[in-house]
Amino acid sequence: MSAPDAGGAKDATDDVPYNRCQFYEYADQAPQVGAEGGRIWWARGQNYVVAYCEAKKGTCIDRREHPDEYMVYLPDAAGASITSGGRSTVLPGNSLSIVPPGDSAIEMQEEGHLIVVFSSLAGDLAKKCFNAGAYATPHPRVTPLKPWPAPHDGFKLRIYPLDEFPPTGYPSNTPWRPGTGDPRFGRYFRSTNLLVHLQERRAARDQGKTFPHASPDYEQCAVCLTGERIHHVRTPWGPDMSKWVDDEHVKLGSPSMLVFTPGLIHTTTTVSGASKWIDVFSPPRLDISARPGWVRNAAEYPQP
Repeated sequence: MSAPDAGGAKDATDDVPYNRCQFYEYADQAPQVGAEGGRIWWARGQNYVVAYCEAKKGTCIDRREHPDEYMVYLPDAAGASITSGGRSTVLPGNSLSIVPPGDSAIEMQEEGHLIVVFSSLAGDLAKKCFNAGAYATPHPRVTPLKPWPAPHDGFKLRIYPLDEFPPTGYPSNTPWRPGTGDPRFGRYFRSTNLLVHLQERRAARDQGKTFPHASPDYEQCAVCLTGERIHHVRTPWGPDMSKWVDDEHVKLGSPSMLVFTPGLIHTTTTVSGASKWIDVFSPPRLDISARPGWVRNAAEYPQP
């Protein structure tokens, strides 16, 4: 799960409605199938689009005149080649990369998984998402996408081999407290328009130490790569009992995607096996970015 928010959920007595969380197992959705046989599922939140790819050698995502940065996550040993700014290079497996605006193309070098995260400024991609109908009307609680300042050294391809950024932090199931232990929580990386959090859990969470929390004005998307988990969601009560919603306890396997909507209290427990996932936020969260050491590439990107 992500770190706790500074402000907590919005007042449940206001008149702004809560949107329901979304839960999807990719096996239940029809993928797009490329000529080389790779399968790609497109899904979105209000401010982002996520491509989950079960890729074959040659699976390609090609962008022309792309308006802003996007991120490429290679969670396996399989690498990819990328052309950006007229130059070609290799993205190693087990890496995260940030691609600059403009023309670019990613091609898998072998069979593996590929997760690509865009902002919703890529309108052509937002339209092809299997859950596009959920955003026919913008969700009023979600913070609008407003890009943060450009990186100190300008837009360029940035490659982060994740072996150089181990997922160490304070002990699992221990609430974060200032000045205690390693200040890093998971592995956050930021661009001008996105914040992602790469997480792994090797054992089931102690059910006496769960982490219920709510984001006041951010959607939290999670793409689950391995493991089986139960997602627990509670909608705060308002004064009108007719609008109260029962708690949800939704079991999802992998691969799957879920979107926690703003204001809803949520936590997750692991059913069995190790679990691995990526959280997505857009725009970047100021509360996370303000915590020293949490965003691994913070030195490259100024805060507003």
